[in-house]
Amino acid sequence: MVFLPESPRFLYAVKGEIKAIPVLARIYAWNHKKKKEDYPVKSITLSTALAQRGFCKAFKNFGQLLKPPLLRCVLISHFSMFMVFCLGRPLAEVMICFRSSGLYTWMPNILNEMLFNVHKSVSMCDVMVAKQKAAAVSTQRTCKRKTINPLVFPVSIAMGVICATTYVAIGYIMRTRNKICIYCSVLAVCSLMLAASSVLPQPIVAITLFIVGLCCGCAASVLAAIAVEVFPTSVRALALCTLYMAGRSGAAVGANVMGLAMREHCLPLFFANTLITAGKKL
Repeated sequence: MVFLPESPRFLYAVKGEIKAIPVLARIYAWNHKKKKEDYPVKSITLSTALAQRGFCKAFKNFGQLLKPPLLRCVLISHFSMFMVFCLGRPLAEVMICFRSSGLYTWMPNILNEMLFNVHKSVSMCDVMVAKQKAAAVSTQRTCKRKTINPLVFPVSIAMGVICATTYVAIGYIMRTRNKICIYCSVLAVCSLMLAASSVLPQPIVAITLFIVGLCCGCAASVLAAIAVEVFPTSVRALALCTLYMAGRSGAAVGANVMGLAMREHCLPLFFANTLITAGKKL
């Protein structure tokens, strides 16, 4: 962060175009692999409308998002982001909506249960259902400290490395490939991985597919990149803020739904995730 330039718009507002243009030239040189001297813009100005600030202006910009033709873009992008966070992380945060954050919330618990059954021929959902039945018939009312398998920690670290690598790879791929195709591909692959991990009776294979499926959270960054190209500059920052607000709301919903339904409705949750992803792509 220390090496990144200050916002050219901020510099323009505080110190004028003399300070803003060099930053724009630097960004231009990075993006186009050219020299800063090749930057074609020699002077800049902000229109009166864009230069206005204040609470009322913010509400006015928000009103623009709720009017055609932007309203359709807002509904599609915000619902998609809600679902990515909701399905994407709870289950593994709950499915595609929960997948990005809901699934991550319960990931250590799922891994812990699976690692204790790694030498058995049992599926992930079988383990979760058996755990729920054992808790239901238990007559003990005292809390016991839960035993944690030490392998949960290196596996979780490995998952973080895989997700970070996926983010970097997608960042490079988006430069030369269609972003919508990348978005749909990430969701499709991750959904199939999660669905397969819930039924395969080999715990090691199931855990591996489960970790790969959790990379669906990377689709959120692709969706944000698509939104940047869709919304006009005057409302782009506001649109992205509300977009991620929708995503975080989905994460909260997904984590809670997953916690309530994971052990009693494991298979329906995983396969609903796959179906919702297919619906989103359509």
